This record gives sequence, structure tokens and C-alpha cells, in this order.
Amino acid sequence: MEKFQNRLSLALRGSIFIYLPGLVLLFGLYELLFEVEMSFHWYVLLLYLVLVVNWIVDKYKYETMEEEVHNREYVEKILNENKWEVHDRRRERLVVAPTFDFPLNKIINSIVEIQFSNQTVSISGPAYYVSTLSKMLQAQENSRWGKTFSLLKGLLAAVFVLSPLIAESGVVWEAKVLHHNYQAEASDRIEAISEKSIGNTVENINNYGAGVENADHIFYIEDDFAIVKTDKEFNTKEYLIHESTGDSYSDLNLVGEWLYYTRGETLNRMKTDGTKEAVMYDLGYVYDVHIRGKWLFFINLEDDASVYRMNLDGQNLQRIFAEPTRDIALYEDELLISYGENDEAVVERMSLDGKEREVLFHEEAQNVISWEDQYYYIDENFRLYRIKMVDTATPELLVDEDISSYTIGENEIYYSLLSEETTYPGSGLYKMQLDGSQQTQLLVTERLSGLTKVGESLLFSSSPQYGLITMKKLDLETNKIETLSF
Repeated sequence: MEKFQNRLSLALRGSIFIYLPGLVLLFGLYELLFEVEMSFHWYVLLLYLVLVVNWIVDKYKYETMEEEVHNREYVEKILNENKWEVHDRRRERLVVAPTFDFPLNKIINSIVEIQFSNQTVSISGPAYYVSTLSKMLQAQENSRWGKTFSLLKGLLAAVFVLSPLIAESGVVWEAKVLHHNYQAEASDRIEAISEKSIGNTVENINNYGAGVENADHIFYIEDDFAIVKTDKEFNTKEYLIHESTGDSYSDLNLVGEWLYYTRGETLNRMKTDGTKEAVMYDLGYVYDVHIRGKWLFFINLEDDASVYRMNLDGQNLQRIFAEPTRDIALYEDELLISYGENDEAVVERMSLDGKEREVLFHEEAQNVISWEDQYYYIDENFRLYRIKMVDTATPELLVDEDISSYTIGENEIYYSLLSEETTYPGSGLYKMQLDGSQQTQLLVTERLSGLTKVGESLLFSSSPQYGLITMKKLDLETNKIETLSF
């Protein structure tokens, strides 16, 4: 019974006075250093509670050992020379406590009792202190190799024990962010044209940012591996990048004379004449890249689909929303963010610094577009809906078929249905009014993707079944479709 009570007492003391304060300190330092809360799954916290309690109990459980000694004076000499404090001195007994091992010697019952009998002593108390005193009485000293081996063994044990904590805490990722921001200090500075400037439209970004335009030119992605520059009348064609294999390009944005885009696990920029290509971000896959003023916003798959922003020159990379996010859309001075699942799914309005948030409606929404007094979106069942911008609004079903992608023109919606071929997203090009009426098929085609609204045209790539994928242009005024050929 006494053995059980001793171990129970150690477990409680370890949990209350070591584990919990250590956890609070760890969370506090992490938030102070990285300006974000540390998050763990409950089983990781439970694992480390078990490890800490087991270590405390095993190291400080009650134990008794006997040692041969020449006389009592020798014992007293050893105690005086090795930081032991005598609490009680009697004829056949000494009660001592270590002054080393702070703060653990204050948290647990550190009393050690020494009983003298003939030329032996019986030492009773916490196992670690009993073992330490026993070695002192035997005048044992570790060799240099022994100390080195013990140190290496301790380091290996620490790495093994702490590896789940390091992996779960995200400290490796935060270190990568710090390194990125440090390296970005040396980059060429790029200033925003104005605080109100945007890099591309939400409708285009929802369709992988396959095209973008400025006053004089149109830029679009061809066959996934090329970026093309053309004039507004599509009379010229210049390849800024032209490759046949590798990672595909997406998320085109334009700021002044700089073109931004993603390729694989990098976010890049180059001048609109194809020069000065540079990597701005290389920490993993990102998508839904938006630009507003001096900031780039994107969803970061390497950090559990959290929302990030950074300056146009790659500096000040920072997390602004730490929840798995399926979609973001940037309007004026706010982000629309869609996250959560089932009953907890929600679309919110958030300020650009992530500090202010407001719930708009509860849906598992993808490709959210704010248009006039409605929000348009694709739900978890690939149906196209819209909902009025009022608190009591009910979603209105527009297309009761599986939607692959859509975009909004002046007064109509253009969309494609989900293809039966899992490799390619769209089947057919359709048009309807904003309320879902007058649904009309404009083109019978397969493998349709990259709906891009530029000027009075809608660009997209598609092909007949088993045919060559080509770039096509729909005139939004005449509904005439032609294949781009230069």
C-alpha cells in the first residue's frame, strides 16, 4: 500500500508541478516567438503526460540500498563535500536532503534517511538520490568515455522522445517561415501601384488563374506548361515561357510590369517581357493566389491549408488564418473565406490582416463569387447555388447537375459540367442567366478548363473527345467561338 501511495504521490506532483507548468511555458514561448497559438491533438498531449509521469515515478520512486562504510565520519565528510543538507542528526541515523537537482528537489519529497549499523549504512528515499549518494560513498567517478557515452545516449533519447512533439507543434515549419523572411530581406523591392490595385479577378482565380490582362496585353497559360503574351485583339503571340514537361503553371496575377504565377511548389514572378524570372516562395504548394495593394494572399497546403499573406517582394510572410481553408476570394478590403465541414461549415468575411471576422452563411462552399447582391458558389455536391446577402437568406439552386467550373459575365453565367473522365474537369460549355434560367449549351466539347474572362472574351482550353487540346475564345457579345491560331 505504501509503495502505491508513493508512486501515486509522485504521479500527481509530476503532473501538477512539472507537466502543466512546462506546457504553459512551452505554449507561451511559442506564441511569443511565432505570434501564433501552438496546437496539438489531445493524444499527443496525453502521450507526453504519460512519458513525464513515468519518468518522474521511475526516477524518484522510494528505494533502499545498503553500502559498506568505514565509519560515520566518512559519511559525514562525503555529505559536506557534495551538497547535502543535514536535517536531523542522531546517534544511529541521519536525515538529509540534496541541495542540487533544483527545482525537482523542491517539488517531490527529497528526504533521504541514512541508518548506521556496524560498518554498513542503509540508505532510503527517492531512487535517484539514493543511487547518487551510494556512488559518492563508493567514490565512483565516470571515465571520460563513460561521460561521453552517457551524453550521447541522453541526446539520442531526447531526440526520440521529442520528435513527435516537434513534428506536431509546427516548430519546423515556423523555422522555415523565419528563414524565408530573413532571405527575402535581400530581394529587389516591388511597390504596389496603389493600395487599391488587384492582381486578377476572383472569377479568373477560381479557374486556376489561367489568364490575366492589363491595358495593352493579355497573358494566358497554354497547355499547362507555357505562358503566352498577346495583344488585345489576339493578333500576335509571344511565349514568355514555353516548356513541354514539368510542373504546370497557374494563378496568374499582374502588378504593373510584374507577372506572378505558381509552378509546382513555388510562387514566382517575372517581368511582362519575360525577363528577371525569380522564385518568391518555395516552401510548398499554394493556391488561390490573390493580390491586393502590396500584399499577396494564398492558401498554404504545407501548413494545413491555412491562409497566408506576404509582400510583393516576398517579405513578411505571415499566417493570418489558422484553419484548414477550402476557398478564399478577395474583394475591396476583405477576404471571403470558406472552411469547416458538415454542420460547422461556414463562409466568413475577414479583414485583410485577419483580425476582424463576420459569418456570412453556413455552407461547404467552393469558388465563392460576390456579384451584385448575391453570393454564388459550388457546394459539396458540385451543385451551383446563389444566396442573397441577407442574414435570413436561403440558398437558391441554379444548376442541378455536377458543376466543374463557372464564371460570371456581365449578366450571365458560363459554366461546364463535371466530366466522367476524372483526369479532365469539364464537359461542354453552357450559358444561362444569373437566376439560372435559359440554360443553353454553347459548345459540345471535353477536357474543358481554365475559364478566363478578359475584355469582351472568354478564354478556355478544351478538345473533342480524344482530340488535341486547343485554346478557344468565346466572344461575350456574339457568343461566337473560335480556336486561337496565330
